[in-house]
Amino acid sequence: MRASAASSCVVTVANWREINEAISRCRRSTDSVACLTALFERIWDGHVAAALGEEHERRGRIDDAKRWFTEATRSDRGLPILALQRNVG
Repeated sequence: MRASAASSCVVTVANWREINEAISRCRRSTDSVACLTALFERIWDGHVAAALGEEHERRGRIDDAKRWFTEATRSDRGLPILALQRNVG
């Protein structure tokens, strides 16, 4: 992981709006996977894990996508259907 990509997502996350903004910033960064991974390691949020699953799916890394979609369902009880909707879990 490159330090610059990870440091671009360093934010104080307190609510869903801020989490969503941090996810958006990571998706726009030069290394979205590294940024989202760093964000997930900080806040352990299911929405961040789902975003990681989407990034891996977009890159064709289906096994990694499955792992992150599964993590999303564990990390946030509000996302249990996500893996089924994405057809990779």
